[in-house]
Amino acid sequence: ASWGRALSRRRIERIASFPLSASPIFLKTLLGEMRVANVEAKLDPMLEKYLGVTDIPGLFDLILERLEADFSRTLVATALSLIWGGRSGLTENEILEIGNVFPLQWATLRNSLAEGLRDQGGRVAFSHDFLRAAVEFRYLACDDAKTKNHLAIADYFESRPPDERQVEELPYQLRAARELKRLRNLLEDLDRFSLLRSRGDGELLGYWLPLKAEGVEPEERLCDLFFERAGPSHQWHDPELLGVASEICEFFHFAGLHGEAAVRLETSRALVAQRIFGDDDPLALSDMLRLASIRFASGDWGGALTLQDTVLQVRARTLGENHPDTLSCMNARAITLRALG
Repeated sequence: ASWGRALSRRRIERIASFPLSASPIFLKTLLGEMRVANVEAKLDPMLEKYLGVTDIPGLFDLILERLEADFSRTLVATALSLIWGGRSGLTENEILEIGNVFPLQWATLRNSLAEGLRDQGGRVAFSHDFLRAAVEFRYLACDDAKTKNHLAIADYFESRPPDERQVEELPYQLRAARELKRLRNLLEDLDRFSLLRSRGDGELLGYWLPLKAEGVEPEERLCDLFFERAGPSHQWHDPELLGVASEICEFFHFAGLHGEAAVRLETSRALVAQRIFGDDDPLALSDMLRLASIRFASGDWGGALTLQDTVLQVRARTLGENHPDTLSCMNARAITLRALG
């Protein structure tokens, strides 16, 4: 009605009798396409063609064919493949820069896709999986095409200065493209370790898994790289360096990595924290308790008990025997004593 046109009864009945018209998304998309036709003579051939599909992805494949005729296959394939490859969509500026697309071309194409695309927190994403599946089938059917697409996105984000957006997209794209050497270089960059952890330790561990399958152990590699940079613990005087060690140890704790390398780093970190902040400092005491839990997990129950006793004495003296932190330490110590028998 808003366009001043109405379908004839014959066409309405033809559409209503088609089985896929029971799907709201099929019906809405079909009517949108007929509106775009804008020429009476084109309606019946278009209707016949679109009602010849056997499923909803087939409808969207025909829409992609129509878009290629209106614009160009290169433009449609490039822009929509990038959206497909993005972790959760891409910004318009990212699409323009990665795909070398002109703003006017993109604006017109996006308008033609109407509700097939949506804004998702400032990023362009597919509104539903039917269009996504059609794009994959038409432009990214083979693994080489998928890999090339992921690498185009990875190259773009790798060229940017490190920020939250980079660590959201770059490791995801490198893993998807199976670019394990570049992924390893990224994960072993201690300057970006804190940024990588900002996405969550679970996600970071997930990026290490394909490397572990190739024999690269995160515990050994991160510890080696850290000690290469920091040197022996008695030379640590920079609290920022201690912060990097803390980040790595926290990741190890999440991942359940309690081998010799992790114990060495945790021990060094606890000793340096004591030296810098003092024996009674709450953070230093927390470091000692974390080291105790690591030693407990590795079977060094005696070493864990020694650390727990030290922390318990300080907390009982400074916080009182009934303080929650003191009671928590008592509970951990009781578990260790039970393990010792």
